[in-house]
Amino acid sequence: SSESEEEEEEWEPKSKTAKRPRLTKKNEAKPKKIAVPRSGVAGKKVKKITVKEEMDVSLPIAPAEDNKVQLQKLKEENGGAKLQTLKQKPLLPKKPEVSPFKAMNAKSLESDEKPSTSAPVVLNQVKHEKSEEDSAFDEPPLKKMKSATSPEGKPVKNLGGNKIKEEFEMNWDIVQTTPYKTGSKGTKAQRARQLGLEPAALSLLQSPMELNLFSYIRPNTKGLANIQEVEAGVQHILADIFAKDKDTLDFIRRLCQQRYICIQSALAKVSSKNSNEKDIDKFQLYHEFSCNIKNIQHHQILAINRGENLKILTVKVNIPDGVKNEFCWWCVNERWRPKQFLKPELMRILRNSVEDAYKRLIYPLLCREFRSKLTSDAEKESVMMFGRNLRQLLLTSPVRGRTLMGVDPGYKHGCKLAIISPTSQILHTDIVYLHSGQGFREAEKIKRLLLQFSCSTVVIGNGTACRETEAYFADLIMKKYFAPLDVVY
Repeated sequence: SSESEEEEEEWEPKSKTAKRPRLTKKNEAKPKKIAVPRSGVAGKKVKKITVKEEMDVSLPIAPAEDNKVQLQKLKEENGGAKLQTLKQKPLLPKKPEVSPFKAMNAKSLESDEKPSTSAPVVLNQVKHEKSEEDSAFDEPPLKKMKSATSPEGKPVKNLGGNKIKEEFEMNWDIVQTTPYKTGSKGTKAQRARQLGLEPAALSLLQSPMELNLFSYIRPNTKGLANIQEVEAGVQHILADIFAKDKDTLDFIRRLCQQRYICIQSALAKVSSKNSNEKDIDKFQLYHEFSCNIKNIQHHQILAINRGENLKILTVKVNIPDGVKNEFCWWCVNERWRPKQFLKPELMRILRNSVEDAYKRLIYPLLCREFRSKLTSDAEKESVMMFGRNLRQLLLTSPVRGRTLMGVDPGYKHGCKLAIISPTSQILHTDIVYLHSGQGFREAEKIKRLLLQFSCSTVVIGNGTACRETEAYFADLIMKKYFAPLDVVY
């Protein structure tokens, strides 16, 4: 027909017409169920999420006229070849990710080299409906929780796993974070040993003829710059050796036992300004006090220690100079006598080392030993004195010249009885159950004990069941149950 002929004239072969990108069948408006991929935990049931596929209206799409202008520019610049490739292969995104909207917006805004070919093309994008709970694709929904950062009750998203991991991992630099003071420089002997002077000190005692102190001089090293520093280092090492020797310490202790060693206390200069006058007056006896450590009383030691703790008194142990002189002579001539002849300069170093050991190390050690021993003995004696006084107080008879019956009240375990003589001797002990329905039978036992020991005074202790026990004895006394004894409690 004529209509078919017109249609045949208008028809052109496919190769001449530009191919238009076909719409996929997935872009239908029908709702489709998409299965959520299973999580890593086996055996967990994951609910399917219904997703509604719609046209992505939110994407910025250029109008048709703008597309034509862009195509025309591409033809002029790059020729028809590039345009043909753009027509044949429309830009299609890969599989939709968790957040497709961000990816499409970033591509449409940032990439100018790949323009969109046609307006109605929808790039296989699925618009997901967000549930009320914030949930990721492969993770269970997070709980809404309140915290200090959101006091209004808004949901707070959990921090990422990496952040939490970084917080709990202890990858700290200990030197920069544990801020303690650096250790001390060590003792004088330790510093001298670090400089390498210990062989010289040992050589002075064992083979002094081979010792040459000038060979240890190092002009650029502190502590070895000259002969004086070398001699001082050797002296410190020798003093440390003398002070740690057991025989040397035993000798000085025996020497002190044979001499007059006294402890002295005086009023501190600072106490008159800072302390209270009443506290100062309490220690008036010890403002100028001196006593031999063998004869001092224990309460005096405790009083001196209290005054020293309050910074009212200053205390020291006085050792006579005769002890020092005898000790130094014994060390140089007997205990630490060199095996060979000493030169005068080396002998001077040895004597200085002994005096330094006594003054700097041994004398403070002896003072600490004397003070600690006196304090421990005084504390032990004070505890024993307190125990003796308390025992005497507890054993004192409440009523003199009478035989007593002591009653310790109780319910389940009964009332404990004790008959005590006028001289505080225990005559008899027994147990009676007064509050368990056996009161009348137990009254006969009590009466028999009172008559046997001629006891007319009952002493009732306080505590559990004391009121009931008091009422029990008061009722028996009122009824004159213990006649002919006139019993009181």
